[in-house]
Amino acid sequence: MDVPNEAFSVSVTSAAGIDIVAEMAMYDPGREIAHRTVGVTGASSGWALGEGFTGFGWETFISVGNSGASDATVTATFNIDGEPPIQRTIIVPAGSRGTFIAHDIVTGVGAGKAFGVQVTSSHPVVVQEVLIDPATGASRATSSMATPDTRARWSFGAGSSAPGVVTFLTVANLTIGLTANVTATYYFADGTLPVSQSIQIPPESRGTFSSASGVPAGKDFGVVITSDLAVVAQQAVYDEPRVRAFSSGGMSDP
Repeated sequence: MDVPNEAFSVSVTSAAGIDIVAEMAMYDPGREIAHRTVGVTGASSGWALGEGFTGFGWETFISVGNSGASDATVTATFNIDGEPPIQRTIIVPAGSRGTFIAHDIVTGVGAGKAFGVQVTSSHPVVVQEVLIDPATGASRATSSMATPDTRARWSFGAGSSAPGVVTFLTVANLTIGLTANVTATYYFADGTLPVSQSIQIPPESRGTFSSASGVPAGKDFGVVITSDLAVVAQQAVYDEPRVRAFSSGGMSDP
């Protein structure tokens, strides 16, 4: 099926109730970027993301798919690092898609911000995030599905501090009035003893762990994020020598 020159969301169903796995890959030959993500298993009226960035010209898009029969009133709360949160609201018609353009001040926060996002909707929807570096010669783009959960523990299996590679763990504290005490523990592939970092994240704000600070260089690792409050965590890895990037949400304990 070909849908030229359109922005859209997709709902995939399987006949006879057979379980399947669905994944999406997007390629933009003109900008020489690509990104991919797996789907989610259902719509929800609440979603969360740990990562969003509009510094250095980066573009962040929060796409909302409404496959339902009723229009959805959707609000994005941008929990900005070091600033009060900002809310934006859009109407996503039934059987349609809407987008919060985070680098635009009308539906987002404008340029130069680092943030997490909480999305709430009057009807169940699906939420996906795409980050793009539009700089000339860059080919960095990442995509992640939002999570309907906030949890006190998140796990990531693939991070790196290889030469020229930086791994960021972004954590959004969506709780009103309470500071989150958050620890990232790095477990190394070569048997090096684990390393921990701790930060405090103010209410309705975002904090970031970086492998460039306090993590031994030249290592491959997994990371476990623990918090005294329920939070949402996301990982982004930037490989500057190869001018590429990828991101993912974490796995939460059941």
